Amino acid sequence: MKRIFIVFAAIALLAMGSSQLMAQGGGFMRMMGGGNQLDSTLLVMEEVQDELKLSDDQKEEIGEQAQQIMDDMRSEMRDTFMGGGGSREEMMESIQEMMEEFREEEKEVVALLNDDQRARLAQLRYQRMGNAMYQDEKVQKELGITKDQKEAIADAFETNQEEMQEAMADAREARDFGAMQSAMADGQKELAKSLDEILKKDQKKEVAKMKGEEFKFPEPQRRGGRGGRSDF
Repeated sequence: MKRIFIVFAAIALLAMGSSQLMAQGGGFMRMMGGGNQLDSTLLVMEEVQDELKLSDDQKEEIGEQAQQIMDDMRSEMRDTFMGGGGSREEMMESIQEMMEEFREEEKEVVALLNDDQRARLAQLRYQRMGNAMYQDEKVQKELGITKDQKEAIADAFETNQEEMQEAMADAREARDFGAMQSAMADGQKELAKSLDEILKKDQKKEVAKMKGEEFKFPEPQRRGGRGGRSDF
């Protein structure tokens, strides 16, 4: 049953678009390797490129390389989910290895940014990660998350995953992707409330600092175009 849920959830997320997939957080992204995401999901966005104040030369070089990484990831992700065969554990291990390879590959892309651009990109990354940032070991260390808090955070994600699976049961049977997306959005809101109750006041202030000034990300589009907003 879990394998069916993973595959069906993947189909829905693939339909949502790459940038939105990476922003979901929660149990699904945890199974894909934690809260980490590819910076390329941001660097392909024209609005992000403008926010980082990329030069025309940077936009061309960085945009093309980031888009190629996204295209490769889209293809390999589809093959992994749609190929069939293999256990849930084998599937997740394959995805984690794939993401690590792409993260190594995109280091050359990020290196084309200056210090200020990289600092702002990091803030945008945390904003885009949403709830999933609290699963990141580096974030937990920077926030001084205690052992008890780590357990509470893990429990919050586990509970959220169970509730989301239950909420999406009818949508899964009906193959209603719209209802599935709504269930995911509602689940993330509830998870955010739970996580907020776990954090201490000083940790919340540090999170705000890590995220920086709020940035409004563009809505995902169904067709590719300028800015690289193509779907899976």
